[in-house]
Amino acid sequence: MSQKPPNMSLEDAIYDVRERMVRIETVLTGVPGTNNKGLCGTVEKNEEDLDTNRKKVGRLEVRFWLLVGLLCGSGVLGGVGISALINSVPK
Repeated sequence: MSQKPPNMSLEDAIYDVRERMVRIETVLTGVPGTNNKGLCGTVEKNEEDLDTNRKKVGRLEVRFWLLVGLLCGSGVLGGVGISALINSVPK
């Protein structure tokens, strides 16, 4: 059963569908031969940025707990202060 628009020949309908598919492919993969990588390239770059941010957050967390350990060891943070600090950290 044909789903072609009215007043359009079968050949025109096939050409129209092909043009739409090419446009969708261009949006997703970018323009060949250019720096435009389309939506797929944008997602890949966002993934790389997210990995970089995760590493930074991980290093920050390690440094935070090293500082807490240093302050506890030197006696700056007492037992009540450290328990309040630990309870305030989101899990």
